[in-house]
Amino acid sequence: MPALIRWHRRQLRHDLARVGVNLADIESEEICWNVAWDFVAEILRDPSSHTVAAVQGHKYVPSPAEIAAWDIHEREMNAQRQKGALYQRFPRPWAGKPPTYSQPDQQMTPEREARRAKLDQMF
Repeated sequence: MPALIRWHRRQLRHDLARVGVNLADIESEEICWNVAWDFVAEILRDPSSHTVAAVQGHKYVPSPAEIAAWDIHEREMNAQRQKGALYQRFPRPWAGKPPTYSQPDQQMTPEREARRAKLDQMF
């Protein structure tokens, strides 16, 4: 969840506010991480949330009605195709390319080197 907060802070703050939770309370640990994850998991299940749209790289946040309308349109168009034709998926106008995330350079501290050496000896 910290990576989600790092990359999509504004969207997550917006979606948490919709359910009555403040992101600052999570970061200051006034709300424990287990409870916070319950809220975030619900947000990630909602295809019309801003966080899901950001993670999937959408151009905009589609409403549930728009998603349903495109699904119905796709089924209608495929129903009119010839028998035995493969199901064709139509591109959604909100769909974009998912973002790529770069990992921050991790400094090799003496403590980290010691832990790695200990692991190397164990395995």
